[in-house]
Parts: sequence; C-alpha cells; structure tokens
Amino acid sequence: MHITCMATDEGPSSYIQRTFDVKHVNSKEVLSVTHIQMKKWNPDTNLEGIVSVFKDVDMMHKRGQCTQPIVIHCINGFDRSGVVVTVISELERITVTERIDVFSTVKKLRDQHEHMLKNTDDYILCYHLLKAYLTSSNSDYENVDDIRHK
Repeated sequence: MHITCMATDEGPSSYIQRTFDVKHVNSKEVLSVTHIQMKKWNPDTNLEGIVSVFKDVDMMHKRGQCTQPIVIHCINGFDRSGVVVTVISELERITVTERIDVFSTVKKLRDQHEHMLKNTDDYILCYHLLKAYLTSSNSDYENVDDIRHK
C-alpha cells in the first residue's frame, strides 16, 4: 500500500486537515481520504474548539467540498473516536428524525467494539457537544427544545 499526503491545511482553527491518496500495490485505483487531527482535545476548556470541527465538516459536506471518506481515530481507537462518531451519528439522526438517541448509538458502537464510550464522562460529553453544536449561532437547530430525546 502506498500513502501520499496530498494537502495539509493548518489554518487558525482547532484542527489540522490533511488529504491523503491511498493506493494498493496491486491496483491502479486511488482513494482520497480526509484526515482531521485535533490540535487540542480538552473538553473542559475547549468545547467550542471541538464543536468547530463538527461545524466545519458539516459545511464542507453541504458545499460538496468533502466527497471522500473522513478518517476518525484516536490513540487507542475507542475513547475520543467513540465520542466523535457518536456526535456525528446523532447530528445525522437529527436531520432525519429531529430526535436524539445517544443511548442507541452508543449501544450500536459497543456491539461493534466493546470498549467504545465505556466511561460516564465520555457519554456525558456527547450530550454537551451536541448541545453546544445545536445552540451555536450558525446551527440550523438554535431552538434545541424542539428536538426530542428518545
């Protein structure tokens, strides 16, 4: 497998965005992948910085600027990644059903990987991130009270 970094954007935001081209040795097909690296993951002091990643990715999708897969990972593969995947899944659910069901999303993730979101702090962080995103000034869901919790 050959992996080439095609672009790096280290703007003033709270993350670094890279685009990689991935090519299997026995194939001519190239897959482009977006990789997002958080500069700081400290929900106690940088909740808005984390939320800005969700906002920016959402805007990239809406503008058609991000058509390739996005890689989500953390050091051990389940702590922070689980939080990010849960929040993204819930934001997608909200656009379709106008409901939040973090419990169901976490259960599905745990069915696939038993260590996903295994501590209460990460579970609660999902709710804090969702609320921060949904009450932000450029969110379609400024009135969070209209969204029902299942």
